Amino acid sequence: MWDCTDRKGKPVPPGTYVCSLEGTIFWENRILYKAEIQVGGALAQAKPAAQYVPPAAKDISEMVKNITIEFTP
Repeated sequence: MWDCTDRKGKPVPPGTYVCSLEGTIFWENRILYKAEIQVGGALAQAKPAAQYVPPAAKDISEMVKNITIEFTP
């Protein structure tokens, strides 16, 4: 969870931000999620697609799934 503040604890300005999430198994197999989300104003949601590294990692485990990124004013 991110509280929409910067490194100094001040609120960030409204705009488009990139959220990333990475999961690993033994540092060899990764799943990566990345999506843009609008911060400020109304409720916003994004449903990022999974990228597996290497592609065969998809068959090893479900690792992290069903990710939704949400901004709630």
